[in-house]
Amino acid sequence: SMKMVAASKMKIAQNRLEPALAFYETVDRAFAHLEPDAEQLAFYEQEAAAAGAASGPKTTLVVLAATDRGLCGAVPTNVVRGALDAASAAERRGNTVAFASVGSKGAEGLVANRRGNAVGAVALEVGQKPTTFVELSYFADVLLRTESDEI
Repeated sequence: SMKMVAASKMKIAQNRLEPALAFYETVDRAFAHLEPDAEQLAFYEQEAAAAGAASGPKTTLVVLAATDRGLCGAVPTNVVRGALDAASAAERRGNTVAFASVGSKGAEGLVANRRGNAVGAVALEVGQKPTTFVELSYFADVLLRTESDEI
């Protein structure tokens, strides 16, 4: 019976994905011709590097996309492991690290790895019903308001 439930949930998720895929393809075609000018891009990268070197240590925000419930196998564990690897890389560069999680399992994994004090935001029950632009823009605003230099 669990296979039937999983198959039903998969079909619902696929049905939700079809309109989003059509939207993505349309937007992708509309913006396909917009490529950054290589000279301008190099200039901005140099400016950002100079500003970063002058300002000292930075804060890196690592965002986990996990789940709220079990029955996902090793997905939450692998998401947390990847986030911890990204955090370690940022710390080796001299940055401090903060975390945000979409789904409670990501935050729980960070707590289990003694990183719970660095979790600043957790979005729960995302995906239980179709997510609206307002919900996503609110979470994006929360992330952008964190005092982090890179995400």
